Amino acid sequence: MGQLDMRKHIVWSLYDTEKSYVQSLRSLVDDYYKPLKSSDNIGICDPILVDEIFYQIPLILENHEKFFLQVEGRVAAWNDQNKIGDLIAFSFTRHLLMDAYTAFINHFWQAKEAERLALLRPS
Repeated sequence: MGQLDMRKHIVWSLYDTEKSYVQSLRSLVDDYYKPLKSSDNIGICDPILVDEIFYQIPLILENHEKFFLQVEGRVAAWNDQNKIGDLIAFSFTRHLLMDAYTAFINHFWQAKEAERLALLRPS
């Protein structure tokens, strides 16, 4: 595989991976987080526990959606001169996203405890 073919393969792999990741995050937010926060479902799970369980996920999704749109635009106009490293460097060195991931990771045990408490609640 030539260097240009390898670059194209890497970019398409990044595109596919990011698309899948955004879809997964969007599913978490749209199929679980938002419905559980809805006033229609208030009895299913305490909204405070929902926020604990899904801590930082909406913010992480928002940032990855923006990154994916940039990657998608770059892929749509791909040629042998294009690069993608600048998008990666810009998106993943921003303090907002790094802070969101750090907070998400540091919050893991609180989220697990919130999940445990939510499961104990009678239906």
